[in-house]
Amino acid sequence: MARQRRHKSKPRRSRGRFARVYQLLSAVLIVAAVIAGCIVFFKVQTIEVAGNHRYTAEEIIAVSGIQVEDNLYTMNKFDIRAQVLRELPYIQDMTIRRRLPDTIVITVEESPAVAAVSDGERWWLMNWEGKLLEPTEDAGGVMEVRGLVPLVPNAGGILAVDESQKLQYQALLKIIAQLEAHGLLARINWMDLSSETLVTMEMDGGRFRVEVPLVCDFGQKFRVWAGALASDRLAPEDTGLWDLTLSDSVNLVPW
Repeated sequence: MARQRRHKSKPRRSRGRFARVYQLLSAVLIVAAVIAGCIVFFKVQTIEVAGNHRYTAEEIIAVSGIQVEDNLYTMNKFDIRAQVLRELPYIQDMTIRRRLPDTIVITVEESPAVAAVSDGERWWLMNWEGKLLEPTEDAGGVMEVRGLVPLVPNAGGILAVDESQKLQYQALLKIIAQLEAHGLLARINWMDLSSETLVTMEMDGGRFRVEVPLVCDFGQKFRVWAGALASDRLAPEDTGLWDLTLSDSVNLVPW
């Protein structure tokens, strides 16, 4: 009798295995049907662009390569983003979002020019991260960067300098960040990085000069300096040199 019971239990195990295989096959078929439906039915009919000022929506769409009737799900969003950021330098970031049933929404974040560096023949506008935006005949009203020599500059690339100027380049980016954080960037006419120990700036059309060490805690230095600039003790007629080389304070030395 025991043998008969064991013999009769085998078909149940077979039926159980078959049921699991059937469930797996059904799941695969359902997923395949969903994917096929996405490929066949979800086509781009509308492309929207938001956040753009420098470039028109038509320019951004053309560079992205997205076209009406493209499939919403088979496009490579990472490749499209890389293409747009490479071809349109003023765009700092970009996202692509699907809005069912037939819309692609492109949202861009543009980066303005905050400084200009010369290669000896023309000026190159750059953003706060050191990305070169475009060559121009003049600095275009933004801060001129002097004493820094760009190597093989190209629009969309990051400013490259000789190894001997790495400290100056790092100081440039840190100072730009601090100037922007304290609302002072638009007041700086030029910055000179030709010294190996000191950064010199001119601000307010020549009213002030500024000297700060090439290597220091720029956050602390600029925090104290911004406070001094906003102080009631600073008269409208005051001019001179802001000395930020002191260890724990700043000092305005009159002309």
